[in-house]
Amino acid sequence: MEKYKIIETIGDGTYGTVYKGMRLDTKEYVAIKIMKKQYTDWEECKSLKEVIALRTLKHSNIVTLNELILEKNELIMVFEFIGVNLFEYIKNLEEIPEYKIRNIAFQALQGLAYMHKNNFFHRDIKPENILISGDQVKLADFGLAKEIKSDPPFTDYVATRWYRAPEVILNSKTYSSPIDIFALGAIIAELYLNEPLFPGKSANLQMNKICEILGTPNQNDWPEGYALAKEINYKFPQFRGKKLKNVIKNASESAINLLESMLNFNPSKRPSAVKCLQHPFFQCYEVLRFYGIKFNAKDDNNNNDDKKENNNLSNNANNNMNNFNDSPNQMVNNEQFKGDMNDSFGNNDNQNQMSFKNSNKFEEFLTNN
Repeated sequence: MEKYKIIETIGDGTYGTVYKGMRLDTKEYVAIKIMKKQYTDWEECKSLKEVIALRTLKHSNIVTLNELILEKNELIMVFEFIGVNLFEYIKNLEEIPEYKIRNIAFQALQGLAYMHKNNFFHRDIKPENILISGDQVKLADFGLAKEIKSDPPFTDYVATRWYRAPEVILNSKTYSSPIDIFALGAIIAELYLNEPLFPGKSANLQMNKICEILGTPNQNDWPEGYALAKEINYKFPQFRGKKLKNVIKNASESAINLLESMLNFNPSKRPSAVKCLQHPFFQCYEVLRFYGIKFNAKDDNNNNDDKKENNNLSNNANNNMNNFNDSPNQMVNNEQFKGDMNDSFGNNDNQNQMSFKNSNKFEEFLTNN
């Protein structure tokens, strides 16, 4: 630790305390996580799931672990430093425009898609664990991460309560990566609302909040959920549901459509992260313009073919929402899921689909056009 200087505390969790620090030789800011548990064996440190995940997952939307240090029985993780977390970001803004929400959602989904492809799921997706600096978004804190191929049973205590998926609330021991999708859906909704979508005051009341908004799940739509409820003598509260479009009034139709699919009670019916990235919410005029695709050119009779092509792109995006909801879930079979990931991203793990990493430029572009 001689080459680092601790500046201030920026977070204190169950397993460790996080500090803002500086590398003395380069003057580069870093995040330093000092684990609370004492370690004496280096092999034990390297076998921690968080360490394994971070050493495996190298992606532009996942925080980078720079160095691992074992000193005086303290395990120290040194990360790249990212400005603020999403909780702080939301708190400091009265309203977030939809194009910025789209940017955050797309990059977070890219991180999830890469993670799930590499057989890890996060288990604690919440605003505090999504870091944002300018136009860059990164997933962080993999302390509860688990391998998808791990054998159940899994612990029932995962995720902060407000972002906990229904199957976890009902003590499922075989949950998997769809719990990350549900959590991120709740976070995207929170970006629109500037407040949590499901702020349950206790674990017992959390399902009430979910049912109050989404409506009581139908037994035919989620028989496994009713079986879980029966095992713990739980009865679903009876609500007709408020409908997301009536709760999140500032969201576009395509955003609501995406959120309804991500917040499905039945985990097998939630879209994979890859499928979310293909949703029409991420295909819109603003995106087409940002990426240099011309349309509606003023007084330009030579661009009719371009106009026709781009109008078709937009119409296809709007027409594909029903197809998106009706198509088979890509997360049900893990081998099928991995194949789908390879088709979407290619064989290069570092290859990303289009990513909105120029939101300042994007904002300027929209303002001037």
